[in-house]
Amino acid sequence: MNQIHMLRMNINREVQIAPLATFQALVDHYCQTELLAENKTDKTRKTYRVYLTKWIVPKWGSAYLHLIKPVAVEQWLRSLEELSDGSKAKIRNIMSAVFSHALRFEIADKNPITPVRQSAKRARIPVILDAAELRRLFDELGLRERAMIVLEALTGIRRSELMGLKWRDVDFMGGRIEITRSVVDQVVGKCKTEASKKPVVIDEHTSHRR
Repeated sequence: MNQIHMLRMNINREVQIAPLATFQALVDHYCQTELLAENKTDKTRKTYRVYLTKWIVPKWGSAYLHLIKPVAVEQWLRSLEELSDGSKAKIRNIMSAVFSHALRFEIADKNPITPVRQSAKRARIPVILDAAELRRLFDELGLRERAMIVLEALTGIRRSELMGLKWRDVDFMGGRIEITRSVVDQVVGKCKTEASKKPVVIDEHTSHRR
């Protein structure tokens, strides 16, 4: 009987919380249930598994849940000097999601990651191209790539949704683009959110570039 079964003898009965459950056991339960949910994309599953396997579990896998403290997690994140603040924030958010899963299944009685502070601020200021630089860029691009950049700039759709567009999704007469799929790592899948499925209006600037 593994640790999670010891934690939860039966989901439909009163939950029994074991005093010694490791973070590894919680991660295993999370990956077998929550991470396989339909609202998770293949890209999300892959990203979570990479962060869990490479960074989180090697550090915290053997730790008992009740011994994982906010300050210790903060100090550990600061020590990851090879990672950007964005990546550290991702690690923090994944750990929080795993503990939220534990709360939902009554495996734990608190989320120690909630008070953990980790900025996601960029260390570098993004380079913004001016009009002349954009023209020089366009001169180096093929027709397809140029059309993709213009469409991305004028509609704001996600790159994965842009990669998934087909001609039948574009309604020039109705003035809109139907977003029905996304492509991530050459895998065709669903849109990231329900809001993403809403049609995108084609303004006059976009339609004039047919």
